Amino acid sequence: MDDCEWGAAGVILKALNAGHRVVVIQAVSDWSNWPASQGREKQVEAGVLRVAKRMGVEKILLGYKYHHVSVDLDIKRRFAEIADDVKPDIALIISEKDYWTDHANAGRAGKDGIMCSPTATWLGQ
Repeated sequence: MDDCEWGAAGVILKALNAGHRVVVIQAVSDWSNWPASQGREKQVEAGVLRVAKRMGVEKILLGYKYHHVSVDLDIKRRFAEIADDVKPDIALIISEKDYWTDHANAGRAGKDGIMCSPTATWLGQ
């Protein structure tokens, strides 16, 4: 729930301070199977969204359970649709070589989805 904020806080804050729109896509956002949040799922979600809003970050929650992020067509399509809607100038994607399975899978799906977005452009094109 806080990996983007911890891992890319400096980049996020610099972008916000420069007046850029910052959108964070969070794959794991169904906390019903995480022991630390069981029974408090709605409170955790409200807190995550409250912190993002306070920072000035738009957060999109994909609703996957903890340790249940698969690299499949559905999640890739969701990333592509979001990228097509947001039309980012730059996208930071968590490494698919991360040791945490949810991170690696979200990284792979995010990369594939964003690369396949209809509005994606690449350097040199």
